[in-house]
Amino acid sequence: MKMDLKQKIIDSFNSGARTYDGAADIQQLTAKRLACDVAQLKTKNILEIGCGTGLFSQYLQRLFPEAHLLLTDIAPAMTAVCQGRLSRFDNVDVMCIDGEALTLPRKFDLIASNMTFHWFCHFKKSISKLLSKLTPQGHFIFSLLGENSLPEWKEICASLGVTTLTPIFPALSEIKESFPEFELRTQKISLKYDSAHAFLRTLKLLGATTPGKKHQQLSTRQLREIMTSFDKKPPSKRKITYEIIYGRYMKND
Repeated sequence: MKMDLKQKIIDSFNSGARTYDGAADIQQLTAKRLACDVAQLKTKNILEIGCGTGLFSQYLQRLFPEAHLLLTDIAPAMTAVCQGRLSRFDNVDVMCIDGEALTLPRKFDLIASNMTFHWFCHFKKSISKLLSKLTPQGHFIFSLLGENSLPEWKEICASLGVTTLTPIFPALSEIKESFPEFELRTQKISLKYDSAHAFLRTLKLLGATTPGKKHQQLSTRQLREIMTSFDKKPPSKRKITYEIIYGRYMKND
């Protein structure tokens, strides 16, 4: 029996837990921006979905030292690193929980997530469930990778007639349609890589190597062709662009 997609995601991030921070350039940038978004809020109970190693969690702890923080992630190796990073704070609890299958009876003043929701298998249903966990006047704030991420890599794959090695990320239009009450904005961030190997190695160090459901396994020859095409570009053109979608919402009832 083939391993299901969610288990592949868990295994992948478990493998990247110890090397994640050193490769998480995009995640560091988005964590800082989300921290600015939540800085002016007043909250006593915070739930973070997809805490990973605690990059964004540490901002939440600094901003809200009197609040109770429940930090969750689906990968046990990630939560172990996060626990080690924040274990000295009495107001912090770390739990290994699937953000798509929450059974917590309590509600939260703030639910936040940095670069996690694009890994959800049932995006609309799972986000709706999380919104039900907000208190009245509670806030929901997140960042995720959008559909228009990695266009340079996708273009090479398309030119060679092969599928990309990436998941299908949520489209801004789909999020707007499903959740018209959300305030959304986008940001494009381009990072330069010395080679295709450097780009793929970054994904491996992050643990972000789980392909989409419809991905077909590439042969060694096909992967070599993709990497060669990328490496043939002038150094200034060896870049990968990421579309970041930021969202926020306040529950009015």
